[in-house]
Amino acid sequence: RFEVDDLALSDPAGQPLLGFKRLLVDFELRSVIDGAWTFAEATLEAPVLHFSLDKDGRHNFASLLERLPKSEPDQQDQGLPRFIVQRVALTDGRIEFSDQLLDDPLVARIEPLLVEIDNLSSLPGHAASYRLSARSAADEAVESSGELALNPIVSKGKLTLSGLQVATLVRSLPRLLAVDSPAGKLALGASFDLAVDAGGTLSGLVQDLDFAVAELSLSAAGAASPLLAIGRLSLQQGRVDLTTRQASLA
Repeated sequence: RFEVDDLALSDPAGQPLLGFKRLLVDFELRSVIDGAWTFAEATLEAPVLHFSLDKDGRHNFASLLERLPKSEPDQQDQGLPRFIVQRVALTDGRIEFSDQLLDDPLVARIEPLLVEIDNLSSLPGHAASYRLSARSAADEAVESSGELALNPIVSKGKLTLSGLQVATLVRSLPRLLAVDSPAGKLALGASFDLAVDAGGTLSGLVQDLDFAVAELSLSAAGAASPLLAIGRLSLQQGRVDLTTRQASLA
């Protein structure tokens, strides 16, 4: 067993970078029998990540990354090591993001963040079950659950986005969209069955796709009336086939 409590890392100026309340890794001696590194659990409690961009576009991890020793590139792809982790859990996570490049700095927080994976393995054909949940301070939420295999990379399950504020998207794209006081909410739901081959090509299906926009309003700077206003827009029962490059909506 390997355990670390109350770890905190800061940048040279003393500003926090990341930390966590507790890390626990429980290694199993049965690795000799399984022929793969086997862990009963890997748990990370209350991790916190602070990521920021200053007014010059430099992120707060730059100094740390620059101090790391440079390694020579490995010419041979050895693939993933053989491993089995019976349970992976990340609980009570928090991500804090700030962008000082904008005239009005963008500050966002995602909390709580939860990731649970059962029977994660790099062995061929082994699939793990997973659950992911995250929520922002503005009550925007993402939920996903399903199966995940690493060798080859295959994932299928469901994804739901709810309450996504249009203002959040517009503020993160100020160089493309110059609008005042955007309003509205987005929602998205879909099921997916995706795979990535050895060459990195993504294939598979996204189906049961539902997308909705409610009370959307976009106005140009200083304009008396909105450029675009939509009470409600709904697209339902969509299907996207990445292999044949075809998409349809009911």
